[in-house]
Amino acid sequence: MSITSLNVQLEQDKTHWYAGHLLALGAISGAVVAYAGWTGAAVLVVCALLVRWPVQVALGSFALLLPFDSVSAIGGEPTGAALTRFVGAFAGLVLLFVGLISKRLSLPRRPALWWSLFILWGVATLGWAANSQFAFDRLPTALSLWLLYVIATAFRINEEEMRVVLVLAVLGGCVAAVMSVHEFYSGTFYLQSTRSSLMLGNRDTDPNQFGASLLLPLSLTIGAVVQGRGRTLRACAMLAIATLSLALLLSMSRGALVAGLTVIVVYTWRLGFNRRIALAIVLLAALLLLMPQAFFARLGLSDRGAGRVDIWTASMDLVPRYGLFGAGWNNFIVAYSGIAGHAASFRGFTRGSHSIYVGMLIEVGAVGLMFLLLAFRSQLREGKTRELLPYAAACWAMVVMGITLDVVWRKSFWFAWIILAMAARLHESKKPAVAA
Repeated sequence: MSITSLNVQLEQDKTHWYAGHLLALGAISGAVVAYAGWTGAAVLVVCALLVRWPVQVALGSFALLLPFDSVSAIGGEPTGAALTRFVGAFAGLVLLFVGLISKRLSLPRRPALWWSLFILWGVATLGWAANSQFAFDRLPTALSLWLLYVIATAFRINEEEMRVVLVLAVLGGCVAAVMSVHEFYSGTFYLQSTRSSLMLGNRDTDPNQFGASLLLPLSLTIGAVVQGRGRTLRACAMLAIATLSLALLLSMSRGALVAGLTVIVVYTWRLGFNRRIALAIVLLAALLLLMPQAFFARLGLSDRGAGRVDIWTASMDLVPRYGLFGAGWNNFIVAYSGIAGHAASFRGFTRGSHSIYVGMLIEVGAVGLMFLLLAFRSQLREGKTRELLPYAAACWAMVVMGITLDVVWRKSFWFAWIILAMAARLHESKKPAVAA
């Protein structure tokens, strides 16, 4: 047989092989639709996408769903386990599996040490917690978020995978923002107030937590305007900024507003004041014209930050007892109930800290708070380069948001630090190629 005939025969065999596999795939798909319905077909499609793009699908789905965390409870009850919990766990397993088989795992970067010490110290406080049951209730959330952080930051993500995850993070934020804005202008408000939030059936999101979940998408879109190339990209980013900013403003969260302004301050501080930053500021200022009178009324502090100032002031009486080693995870409410009457204006017994820093000082003491602050410092030092600015600005916003809101155990909070760590590793891996 000649070489030409052999090549023709090989091409025919390859064609038959592809045709056979397509027929088999079609038969399997038809059987799935017939016996499992379209839900089964959707699962089949997801599995196929997962095999082709495992990192993008797994981690991207987690990023996409983050703004819907509070309304994604599985089952009929609004307090059930959130879908994001299972998607996050699945994303961690996919990253671990892909990392092992493709040898893309390495030791986590230095910030992971401080995050690990923060978590381990929290585990240690279980030994002397004021209420051990409350402390153990925090354990699953803390360990799962920490494990996802360690696995994700040990994984060497590539540029294409990172791009898809970021796009899905922005897309999720924009979809949630559109839904919340639509509900607001349809006359549906959060708990009969005048505030907007993300609501779905009998489930709703605290407006402050919802505002916090929009900070990373907002920073990414501002980065696309300030640093992006191409008019189409910048135009889409401007539309996304308008959508996200409008939802954030309508939530009337003062903490989220200050955190959003922090993003702009960080960009201006690092890059200087230029026309693209000015354009973003003008767009944000123009949105103020759409705000109802209730928005401007909330900017005042006549309510003492919704009672936060009174809670923080009274909490200082707990420092002599718990300030060094802490009262234990999730035990701020337990400790505060004993001194609630010390507040200048009584705000109730079972009140949360409404602050990362006050809450952690009482729950894990100065030791645990120090580990948390060192984790912040370590990661923010890695984000000083221009390429990492969008991620660092989002993390700065989380640091500021934490002053008036306890977000430390929220997935959106940890995901911002995860993305910064993954981006820092990716940026580091590109340095030799640039130097060459």
